[in-house]
Amino acid sequence: VRKAVVSTQSTGVLVVANPCNTNALVCQTYAPSIPKEQFTGLSMLDHNRTLAQLAPKIGATTDEVSNVVVWGNHSATMFPDISHAVVHRIDDVVRPVVEVVDEQWARDTLVKSVRTRYSEIMRRRGMTTMSTGKAIADHLRFWTRGTPVGQFVSMALPSKGAYAIDEGIFFSFPVQVNKYGEISVVSNLRLSPFAVEMINETYKELKEEAKEALEIAEAL
Repeated sequence: VRKAVVSTQSTGVLVVANPCNTNALVCQTYAPSIPKEQFTGLSMLDHNRTLAQLAPKIGATTDEVSNVVVWGNHSATMFPDISHAVVHRIDDVVRPVVEVVDEQWARDTLVKSVRTRYSEIMRRRGMTTMSTGKAIADHLRFWTRGTPVGQFVSMALPSKGAYAIDEGIFFSFPVQVNKYGEISVVSNLRLSPFAVEMINETYKELKEEAKEALEIAEAL
């Protein structure tokens, strides 16, 4: 594969096609004129699906819930994590979601539901166009306008070493975005042993995918 010289330093890239994390890595590798930090992968679709499963469980709307995280790969190993999520009520009370949700439901039912949601929608409808389109719009809105103060969302980015993820691996992290469109990983979240286990599982898969994809690309 030949490396391309494209566009300008202000170009932002959102990769959607699966496997989007690894496709983003390959795209970034062969478009070196675009700064690495301006490549992103779409994990907002899984983020939105997590909100859609969680909100009715706690009697809230998706707009009232924030700070869920989808870690890792856009695949069956992704980890939807609600341990840092909060619900915002009309009376301005902010309550941690873990106070109102059964932990076993979060670990078993929620994780399985989000991981298999794509195949379930394809089985029923044969397409995911609408949910994917909304996720793209949400991702771009946060990227261009910033995230609300104190809130974070999920985006796949090239790792800079946060949470012990090797530098360069495209991994879905909790992120905040300022008004200038600069994305930063929220790097100080406390992780339970269960979360670490889940993150390591999806990280292992991503490392294997990245190695294989770059070897194939180099051979072309």
